[in-house]
Amino acid sequence: VTNARVPVLKCRSEELVDIDITFNNLLPLYNSRLLKAYSALDDRVAKLGRLVKYWAKRRAVNEALEGTLSSYSHCILLLHFLQQTGLLPNLQEKPEPEKPKEMFNGLHDVWFLNPQELLSSSEVWPRWAMQRPKEATLR
Repeated sequence: VTNARVPVLKCRSEELVDIDITFNNLLPLYNSRLLKAYSALDDRVAKLGRLVKYWAKRRAVNEALEGTLSSYSHCILLLHFLQQTGLLPNLQEKPEPEKPKEMFNGLHDVWFLNPQELLSSSEVWPRWAMQRPKEATLR
């Protein structure tokens, strides 16, 4: 793509999955890690994310260069909706009082609570489970 902010190569896999490869741009790696962490909580999150991305692509509302939201933005909106309905915890909510930071390029705080790095004895998940609405489910 010649008019992109960062160099990007667009290609398609044999399974017809669109792939964007960027150069000299590491921020998308952090974005992908965040999406993977949410998907690890429930595999249906990834399936629903793919459905939303498919919907946006079919309606041509997934191109930031065209003035619409990017596919990543649609995924973030989906995560926010699932958090507001109590179906997902907010992995980017920082615990008080230490408020950890993981800065990228001194501008972007890319820290999030990675569920795979938590000890099984952690109080994080039981606390979240007690706060979520009882009727909240993806099933």
